[in-house]
Amino acid sequence: MSGKGLTLYVNDTPIEFLSLGQWLIERDSYNHIKELNFFKKFKKWKFMRMWKKTIKHQARMKAKNALEEKLFILQPHFSEHLFQHRVYMLTMEKKRFVDTCVQGETRTIEEFGQAQYERTKAITEEVQRFSDKSRENIRTCINMVLNELRIRIQSEIELDAVKKKSNPIQNQNTITMKKKAQNSIADKLGFPDGMTYGHRSSLRKECSRFLRFAYLVDFLSL
Repeated sequence: MSGKGLTLYVNDTPIEFLSLGQWLIERDSYNHIKELNFFKKFKKWKFMRMWKKTIKHQARMKAKNALEEKLFILQPHFSEHLFQHRVYMLTMEKKRFVDTCVQGETRTIEEFGQAQYERTKAITEEVQRFSDKSRENIRTCINMVLNELRIRIQSEIELDAVKKKSNPIQNQNTITMKKKAQNSIADKLGFPDGMTYGHRSSLRKECSRFLRFAYLVDFLSL
């Protein structure tokens, strides 16, 4: 700033010049505008708007996570096997124990009863076969989800072991955790030793999801 005006320099090179009179006019205009209610309340308004936006975003993410948690149709393994289970149920629904469409010659009551008995027996065996297929389908779904969780936990445990070897000082300061009991549910499911609380929490979460999935499957079956 000089007696003639204001000069803006960038890298020691003048790029803009504003005369002193024009600078005084703009300064007075700025001070006048700054006294308007809109600009006085702009900072509070902006903070409030950003706060509302953040709250809405958090509520939206919470609803999204809840939907992803509960809607099995959005989850890869669950949706695939759920569709297959639905196909089995619709196919079984079309089966009829009584066949009233008698073709050919007229039958006696005894012949009709024998034919219906044989059909009922065949349909019963077919329904039992579809039931076994649907159970195997759900069992495959659960095994696939558990297998992915098992691989993830195993990789995290191996990564933690590598970090402990590379940082012996931190390893010395680490409090040793009590080893879990043998023959636990995690052992029977094939999960590795050394699972942390977070790993067990993930397993419990998946098991509770299996329970809800079983309720849905049972509902579709009925």
